[in-house]
Amino acid sequence: ALARRMDELGFSEHLIMGKGDIQNNINQEDSVKEDLFEAIIGAVAIDSGWNLKDLQKVVEVMLVPEDFLINDTDTNYVRLIQEWEMNENGCIPWYKYKEASYSSTWYLKEDNTIYQSFPLDYNYSKLKYHCYLKLLDSLPVFCGFGVSIREARMAACKLAYEYLERNDMLPSIRDEIENPNRDDAINQLETLARRGYFPIPTYEFKETYDDNGNPIWNCECHIAEEDYYFEGTSSSKKEAKKDSAFRMLLYVLGMEDE
Repeated sequence: ALARRMDELGFSEHLIMGKGDIQNNINQEDSVKEDLFEAIIGAVAIDSGWNLKDLQKVVEVMLVPEDFLINDTDTNYVRLIQEWEMNENGCIPWYKYKEASYSSTWYLKEDNTIYQSFPLDYNYSKLKYHCYLKLLDSLPVFCGFGVSIREARMAACKLAYEYLERNDMLPSIRDEIENPNRDDAINQLETLARRGYFPIPTYEFKETYDDNGNPIWNCECHIAEEDYYFEGTSSSKKEAKKDSAFRMLLYVLGMEDE
C-alpha cells in the first residue's frame, strides 16, 4: 500500500539511485518505495522538531490525499473534522464503514446516532455505503451515506461539523492565541496566517529624523483581505514593527476595544 501510494503521488520518480540500481530496476521494488515513504516522514520529523501533530497530518495527507484536496465549491469537512479532533483529543477520528442500502436504516436506527437525511423524492438506490463517525464520548455518532466510501465519509463529517457549529463547539480565531502580547505579536500574526485565517501580513517602513537628527521609524502592517492597516512609530525599526503588528493582532482577534 505504501509503495503504491508513492507511485500515485509521483514521489517515486524523484528517487536518486546509482546506474547499476536503475539498470536492475531496483527503483521499482516495493521495499525501496516504502523506504522513501519512511524517509519523507523522517525528514518532516527533523524539520518540525518532532511535532506530532505535523507528523500525523503529513502521514494522513500521503495516505489519503483526496481528503485534503480543497476545491472552490465544496468545503472539505473531512479535513476540518480531523483538525478538530486532533486539537481536542490528540488523535484522528474513528470511522466505521458498512456496505448496505440506505433503506436498511429506516427501521434499524442505532441509539445516540445522527443520520444524514434526504428529500422524499431522492434516489436512495444509489447510496451503497454508510460511514459512522465517532468523536468525543460525550457526542453522538454521525452517520453519512454515499455512492462511495469517500462520499459517505464526507457526508458524515459534514453532519458532525454542522452539529459542532450549532452547539458552539468550533474553535474561534481567539482560541488560537493563548496570550496575545506585543512582544510576540509578529509571530502570533504569522501563526494565524499559516493556519489559514488570512494571508501572510506585510510590513512597509519609512524612516525620518527629528530636529536633533535622531531616526524615527514608521511601520505599517497590512493584510491583503483587510480594509485597514495599522501603524507603529518608534526610534527603533524593530519596535515600530512590533507596535504595528500588535495593533493588527488585536484587530483580527476583535480585541481592539478591550
